Amino acid sequence: MLRVILAAYRDFESRIELLTTSLSAKDRIKIIISATIGKVTKSGILEKQPDIAVSTVEKALKELVEEGFIERHGVGRSTFYVKVSQKLAFTQNTFNIWYNKLNLIL
Repeated sequence: MLRVILAAYRDFESRIELLTTSLSAKDRIKIIISATIGKVTKSGILEKQPDIAVSTVEKALKELVEEGFIERHGVGRSTFYVKVSQKLAFTQNTFNIWYNKLNLIL
């Protein structure tokens, strides 16, 4: 029982911390997505940050998709977002390093 209370308190504390910081709405949404494992929905973000307008969340999600930070899946009410895997970024970075080394050798 104590673990449940502690987990609820930590969740509450993290939400309050995001509300009291002077970060932009987009940055706060990015933090929520980074801290979430698995799917993220617009309604989930609005639940965690009720002071951010729906249109602001939609705009931020669109920008994060365009930047390649997240991927959009589904349409309409079933839309959800997934953070792009860090493994993919590492693989691309590793490829670029080896490609540049190969060009130096040749």
